[in-house]
Amino acid sequence: MALPVQARTETIENGVKTVRLTWTVDTDSGADRPRIALGRTADALVLVAADKQDREERFDEAYLSSLSVLVNQDPYPGFTMSGKQMIWVKDYSENKGIVPQLERAGFLRLVGSKIKQGLVELPLAEVTLDDTEMIQQCAKCGQWETSDTSPRYKRCSKCKRRYYCSAEHQHEDWSTHRADCKDLVKMRFADVENRRREAGWNPTNTSKIADPEEA
Repeated sequence: MALPVQARTETIENGVKTVRLTWTVDTDSGADRPRIALGRTADALVLVAADKQDREERFDEAYLSSLSVLVNQDPYPGFTMSGKQMIWVKDYSENKGIVPQLERAGFLRLVGSKIKQGLVELPLAEVTLDDTEMIQQCAKCGQWETSDTSPRYKRCSKCKRRYYCSAEHQHEDWSTHRADCKDLVKMRFADVENRRREAGWNPTNTSKIADPEEA
């Protein structure tokens, strides 16, 4: 299993904030990961490969790992007074050692609180990036932006939390998004999550997200 050891550089292209991490594999030999960005799915924050070139040459998919965790007792910690999102962070398994690096890179800020989920304790963090600094996923087809996507994906003008790669996909998704949109506008995030759980939606099953080149 690869473990990140040091955040190397960060850059901003097309408004997207990225960081390049150095990872150490089991043999202790160094291996560079691609430039990583914070990505937003419909209801979770994940780490994704930001560059199309890195995806094509080194990874089958943009998705690398889930960063946020849904907690049964408190699925959505909410937002700060300045509108920044709060998340319970998965800092174990493939994410071991990655949170301090993301904090140094300015992606998030730990606030000191923790919650016990099963055998692990999850730290609470404030996401310090704006939506424009993250890579977005189309809520209809699952395609991700890249750091050079132009124009950027458009978001729902009502809830401002769903993004689409085209007007056609936004129109096609409206029958599904309609109920969520009303709850998101009123910040009833738990209602959105409960509706998805009742429908059998698995918030951690993001590993099958389509690459833009394959969609």
